Amino acid sequence: ALASKADLFDEGVVTRIYAHAAPAIVEVTVTTTTGRQGGGSGVLVAPNGTILTNYHVVRAAAAIEVTLRDRTRFAATVLGTDPQDDIALLALTGAPDGLPLLALGDSDALRPGAMAIAIGNPIGLDRSISVGVIAGLGRTLRDGDRPMRNVIQTDAALNPGNSGGALLDAAGQVIG
Repeated sequence: ALASKADLFDEGVVTRIYAHAAPAIVEVTVTTTTGRQGGGSGVLVAPNGTILTNYHVVRAAAAIEVTLRDRTRFAATVLGTDPQDDIALLALTGAPDGLPLLALGDSDALRPGAMAIAIGNPIGLDRSISVGVIAGLGRTLRDGDRPMRNVIQTDAALNPGNSGGALLDAAGQVIG
């Protein structure tokens, strides 16, 4: 017998995770030295305003602005980057108290077939969510000449501007 949609994911779990996680997903807007704008998403992970995002979102940044869900905007600076793993940490300038945060999960505990929930902030739009599974682990992808190793493969749809957003497990913790 074929599985029903209800067998693939629990709608109540997904909507609760979205309600909890969406406020911690931010829009990252980057202005380059040539004045060009771009960006993606980020995830608030610490009360001091630390944001986890992708390196490729901020690699050419001369200035970074972060927009919270309530549409307040803050300047941000790069705390550190890991181009090999396509990760960057940002710090909000003048971060307010009480920021919504997401906890980091254990990506080493992932198994193919486990639920994967992608939440991002498509450029200029409100948060988006998609649900899929962990399709594979330990993949290698190429970004130009640079290989990214130990990548989590998912079939959850990723929308334009979702780069830097959260890949969550069924507990709502950030796994990628």
